[in-house]
Parts: sequence; structure tokens; C-alpha cells
Amino acid sequence: MRWHFRPVTESVWRQREIGADLFTRRAAFEREALRVIERIFDDKTGRAQQTGRLLALLVVSGKLARAVRGMPRLQTRAIFVFVPEDGARGNEWPAICAALANAGDGRAERLVRDHVAIATEAVDLDRIHKREAVDLDFLSGVRRSLGRLRRRVTIGGVAVSKMERASTMMVVCYIRGILGAEELPSPPVLSRPNAVALSPQGA
Repeated sequence: MRWHFRPVTESVWRQREIGADLFTRRAAFEREALRVIERIFDDKTGRAQQTGRLLALLVVSGKLARAVRGMPRLQTRAIFVFVPEDGARGNEWPAICAALANAGDGRAERLVRDHVAIATEAVDLDRIHKREAVDLDFLSGVRRSLGRLRRRVTIGGVAVSKMERASTMMVVCYIRGILGAEELPSPPVLSRPNAVALSPQGA
């Protein structure tokens, strides 16, 4: 319902309507991202701290909202978020995360799309560990199968170390590698061995 006290200006109203819709969708995406980040930092092993910090920076910068812009408005199938562990590329991963956080060429957004997928069919997430395989459509346009290989769960040839529910329709999967690694920037030379490129103190 709209009340007008002046002549109707449909074009102006439409701009406000679109703006409000985009704001609401971005808020919804960022709420789900914060759930993933919370799971990462609550993990007792601390296996993906660098990835968690990178995601937090992408949320603040707005890059994450741009990366997942193609998500369906009405989500009826499970979402799978694949989180690279800190040792995914050995000692290079912290520096790669720092380079991605500062990159303005779209590589960070493409890497996010390479790690977020939607199930191609309805999946009972309470019994996900008993499934032999689940086909997933990634936001990057690639279809991969999450399945068992020699008693290990893998995605695109990368081992999955842990899966956990983050919400009713979302699963967080920790992986011991990187999907779409060809998009990664070359890490800068670190000033000292094993330096942490992204940390709460910025050291």
C-alpha cells in the first residue's frame, strides 16, 4: 500500500523499491555468511582461521554480497559452503588470503563462487553422512559430485575433513585443498617464515 500526498512519481518510487530489495537480499546473504564465520571460529581445532578472517573482510567490503548475487531468491535446496583449511596450500595460504582481501580484480569473488554450491535435488541433511554422493551446482557454473572415494569424502578430488550444519538449509564442509585454484594470486614474499598474513591484530 502506498499513500501519496503529491503527484505520483512511479520512476522515483521504483528506484526506492529496487534499492530496498537489494539491501534486504544483501542483509540475508551476510547473515548466512556470519553463520559460516561463527562456525569456523567455534571449531575447536582452529583448522580454518585464515579463511574465516578472509570471509569476514569480504563481508565488510561488500565483495561477498557481489559474489553470491546469483543465488536463487527462494532457496528450496541445500547450500554447501566449502571452507579451505589453513594448510590448503602449505605456508602460502595466509599470504594468498591477504592478497585476495586486497585484490580489486574480481578474483576473490570468483573464488567464493568456486566454493559455494546448491544441491541439484532435495537432500536430507540429517542423513547426509549416509549418502554415497550428492551432485552440486556451484555458483561458478561448475557441477561437481560430493561423494566417497576409498572411504573418504571428496569434492573435485579434494578431501573433505569435516561436515556440519550451519542452519536448516546450509552445510559447512572443511576441505584440505582449494577448488578453482588456478584463479589464486601469487602470494607476496613474507617478511618472515610462517608469518600470519591476516590476524585480529593485523600482524
